[in-house]
Amino acid sequence: MEIQLQELLDRIKRDGMDAAEKQAAAILVEAEEKKAALLGEAEKEAAAIRAEAKATAAREAEAGRAALVRASRDMVLSFRDKIAAVLAAVVRKDVTAALDADVLRQALPGVLQALAAGSSDDLAVLLDPAMLKKIEARFDALLGAEL
Repeated sequence: MEIQLQELLDRIKRDGMDAAEKQAAAILVEAEEKKAALLGEAEKEAAAIRAEAKATAAREAEAGRAALVRASRDMVLSFRDKIAAVLAAVVRKDVTAALDADVLRQALPGVLQALAAGSSDDLAVLLDPAMLKKIEARFDALLGAEL
């Protein structure tokens, strides 16, 4: 009976060990599955974060380029305005010197004849080319001196 009892104890022990090993193996399989699922989820999240970072970087780069374009345009407009202001100042400052009595005396008859003939309403093109060159040369020289 003692042998039977020992065999019964050994069998219970083996059955308990077998059950514990099976349960441990099932727990390991479940843990591996959870690990794989967590890693997959983490990889998806990392990919989404990388994609968002790339999109953000692209938006910021585009915004930077747009800002450079605007700054360039503003600089060109500002430069143009400054040049126009300098030219206007030169013209205002020296208009009486450039259009002295001799120049007006020479230009006015041609202007009046052209207007009387009705050939043009635009006074800018009515000057004699030689007179226009003289006036342009005068203002070019003054503008060069200002700059």
